[in-house]
Amino acid sequence: MSKAIAGLVAVLAILACVQTVRLHRAEQQQAAFENYVWEQAPEVAAAAGCTPPSGYDPGRTAAAPPDSGASGALDEAVDPASRALTEAIASLTRTESAAPGNGDGASDEAAGSAAKAGGKAGPAAGSGRKAAQAKGKGKGATADSQEAKDTAAAKRAAERAAERSRQLFNRARDALQLGDFEAAAALLSDSIEADPSNSQAYRQLAQLYNKLGMTAEEMYTYEEWMAAVPEEAAPHYLLAQSYQRMGLDAEALAELEQFRSMSEGSLTAYSMMADLYRQLGLRADEGAVLQEWAVAAPDSPDAHRALGNYYRRLGSYEAAVAEYQAVTQLTPGDVTAYVNMANAYTQLGLHEMAQAEYLAALEYRPESLSIQLQLANSYRRSGDLLVALQTYEAIVAAEPGSREGLQAQRAIDRLNRQLAA
Repeated sequence: MSKAIAGLVAVLAILACVQTVRLHRAEQQQAAFENYVWEQAPEVAAAAGCTPPSGYDPGRTAAAPPDSGASGALDEAVDPASRALTEAIASLTRTESAAPGNGDGASDEAAGSAAKAGGKAGPAAGSGRKAAQAKGKGKGATADSQEAKDTAAAKRAAERAAERSRQLFNRARDALQLGDFEAAAALLSDSIEADPSNSQAYRQLAQLYNKLGMTAEEMYTYEEWMAAVPEEAAPHYLLAQSYQRMGLDAEALAELEQFRSMSEGSLTAYSMMADLYRQLGLRADEGAVLQEWAVAAPDSPDAHRALGNYYRRLGSYEAAVAEYQAVTQLTPGDVTAYVNMANAYTQLGLHEMAQAEYLAALEYRPESLSIQLQLANSYRRSGDLLVALQTYEAIVAAEPGSREGLQAQRAIDRLNRQLAA
């Protein structure tokens, strides 16, 4: 690198000599420049053949080069060719200085040694990086392994707690069967403490408090259940029932609505909600829920039966008949559906259609005295007294001392008096 700088200074010295020939009017500036070169690198200036300036002192400290800004004579004297040559040489010098192998043998050897050292250091550095990476991976693997161990340990602990909770729950049920309510309550509380997510224990404990008339404890148990298992809807419904029994309809409705929002899509929740709406006297809400159920589960006999019963209670017998017919189509052997449909036809005054449904029910349950009695009453209402009388007599002959037999006998006596008159 130092020799490259020396070469650059030599070039500058040569340019200085050229400028001396060409720039006669810039002698003062040129002399100052040559003086700077002689002071900076006298051996280079001498090698270039430049004449030492007058008053040159080799021991004097080199002064700063002339400030081109102090006078514009030098800049003006330098033609574009010289300037371009200077810039080209500077660029070449930088390139050669950067290139390996230029310079003396010591420099080349030093550069080669450095390159070899760098080459040796490269693999070493690479090995260091690999070792660091491997160490980092090792630490990560260790952390993952520890996390897996902790997770497994937590899972085992939860399983043990759940098993202990189940054992305590079973012991509590045994105590309930023996009538030891105090021991059952204690065991259920312990079961909940062992596993706060044991919904069965909460439900059983609340039911026990309800049976003992401990309403406050019952409701508190439902609230604890909600806090421990917030995703479950059941405690909201059971708490709503408790509020309804206490006459707190607004609170009951609030919990029921919460249950409804949490049970969306659950087919089993429809009948529960409809029943509680009915107890709260909210017929419109009851009907809306039952209609939703029938739409959500069109193949459910229970949904159509419940909706049919709702319509029958409202006096909408035609709508009730339609729902009961849906039930008989889904479950042809459903005797109750035939009887309910016959009763609805009776309310509509369609006795012959009612009798057809009673007879259809008797095909599945011919021994039913209750259905036979209802059929006989339908014959009597329609004015077919002789068939009615025969049906009543068959009931009495089958079981004269039964409730249906006694009712049939009274009907026979009335019919005989009517026919005698």
